[in-house]
Amino acid sequence: ASGTGLGNYTISYAKGGLYVGKKALTITVENKNKTYGDPNPELTIVYTGLVNNETSLTPAPAIVTNALKLSAAGTYDITASGTAENYNITFVKGTLTITKKLLTVKADDKEKYQGTANPALTVSYTGFVTGESKADLLTEATASTAVVLNTPKGSYDIIASGGSSNNYSFDYVKGVFEVKPGRPTSISLATSTVYENQAAGTLAGTLSSTSDDPSATFKYTLVDGFGDRALFEIVGQGT
Repeated sequence: ASGTGLGNYTISYAKGGLYVGKKALTITVENKNKTYGDPNPELTIVYTGLVNNETSLTPAPAIVTNALKLSAAGTYDITASGTAENYNITFVKGTLTITKKLLTVKADDKEKYQGTANPALTVSYTGFVTGESKADLLTEATASTAVVLNTPKGSYDIIASGGSSNNYSFDYVKGVFEVKPGRPTSISLATSTVYENQAAGTLAGTLSSTSDDPSATFKYTLVDGFGDRALFEIVGQGT
């Protein structure tokens, strides 16, 4: 301080001080979401209380979470830390929520002849995280059907259900069980004598079958594993 006009006084000036305190600043970590098996999203923060046209701090606060790409479904803290020369910082943590990954479970299509035992029912999975399989489920899905030994011919549903997992949810897709007309009750082959070097198309035998269902048709195949398998074919299938 300084001044004049005080002729009757001898003035001594003592300087004072202006203390500039740090401004309060709140840094809030934004909540994030991801699906199990996906990379972590970018972690971000929001500032509340910056002044003088400032938009961020230098150096920027560190933002971390314990969650990794294959961390189990659930919630995890996201925290920020750091210091600033001109601010007293209050940090507010955020949450990373990891949701279960959708797994498609398809009941495999099956078929059989009426009057025969059901084949084993199976399911197929689509959507596992790389490196994982049904072995990583708590409970594997199963398939069921109303088809029994003598169910009439027709198409029937196969239902998948029952899977459980900490990291997967399930989308079940039904399959089709096709029951064909009654199986052949007899199969016979009337052979013919075929001499060496006969022309292609020479009849080697006549295959016939019968069934309790007069509308039934059947398809036959030659057994692999014989050297001359490729020289023969069955014609007239389904007639």
